[in-house]
Formats: sequence, structure tokens, C-alpha cells
Amino acid sequence: MHYKDAVVISLALLGGTFGATIGGGAGLLAGTIVGAGVGRCEPTTPTCASVPFVTVGSTDPRTFGAIAPTPTMEFDVSDIDHVAIRVSDIDRALGFYHDLLGLPVRDRERFEAGGIPFVAVVAGGRHLHLVPTDDEIDVGGEHVCLLLRSNETDTEGTIEELLEALREADIEVEEGEPIERLGAYGRDWAAYVRDPDGRRVELKFH
Repeated sequence: MHYKDAVVISLALLGGTFGATIGGGAGLLAGTIVGAGVGRCEPTTPTCASVPFVTVGSTDPRTFGAIAPTPTMEFDVSDIDHVAIRVSDIDRALGFYHDLLGLPVRDRERFEAGGIPFVAVVAGGRHLHLVPTDDEIDVGGEHVCLLLRSNETDTEGTIEELLEALREADIEVEEGEPIERLGAYGRDWAAYVRDPDGRRVELKFH
């Protein structure tokens, strides 16, 4: 029997399995996604048996160059769970994100016990994973934006006070800051500073 090759993305779920061939196909979505993998899809595979097969390397528009969500993939990306950034010194990074900015720390004990490769700090319900590395860090043009809230109505005065405190702690504040910027929650005062690895961090009120 001749089998045509296709790439299949499979997500392991609690209570079910989702399978869909790249370029189109049918699948089942049930339960909670707990893992993901990429494997070989053949007609005897339960999640592949009823889907149209496309030969790898073919010019069929359903292959890799035309990957798009299909109506059978009924899920939405609803939020961000975490963002991971590399840091050269975990203590210096925590000095900035925790000691100066006040982000609560999570998983320090698990990190020190060798269970995980990062220490997390928390902004609202989102985690920022600080991943120590001995490799050179090239932050390029990337930046992280942290949303600030204050009981004060004068957010310009509040952010000016914050920036002065950061300067006193030898944190670089970019020239001309703060200015009003537009973000996901509208326009308000914001400023770019640099974390200990030179990464741009935007501090923005709303």
C-alpha cells in the first residue's frame, strides 16, 4: 500500500485529542491542552484517517505555503501566559524587576533547587520568566511594556517621581522621557528605561 506523506500537528488534551494536518483537515478538540508535538501522519492514524492527504513537497496550495486556521480549529488565543527573557545575572535582574519595580517573585526556591531554569516575576496575572544565561545577550530593538496604576490623578508627576528614583538607583532613563504614548488601554504617560542587561522596558500608566 502506498502512503502519501503529510505533516500533522497533534495537541495532547485532557479528555480528548486534537489532530489536524497542515494545510487542512479534520480534528477533534475536547478538554484542556496539555502538550504539543509534531509527527508523521498516515491513513491508519485515527486523527488522520478521514482527512485529505497532501504529498510533502507538492505544489498543492494546501501545503506549507498556505497554512491558515480552518473552521474545524475552534479555539481562540485569549491571553498571554508568560514571556521569557534572558538575563546575565539573576540577582541584578531581580534587583530591578522586584526590588525597584515591586514585581512579586515566584519559583525562586524551585529555581535554586534546579527544578526549573528561570525565576518568575509577576505583573498582574502575567509572568515574566527571567532566564539566566552565560551567552551574550543581544536585546536588539525588543522591549517589554509594564502597565502601571496609581491612585494619583497626576500620572505625569507620579512617573517623574518614579524616574527620579530609578536614576538615583543608577538605572538608565532614556533621553526625553516621559512622554504620552498610545497603548492597549489608551494614551497616557510612559517612559523607556533600561534593565541591567540594556533591554528597553517601557513603564506606562493608564
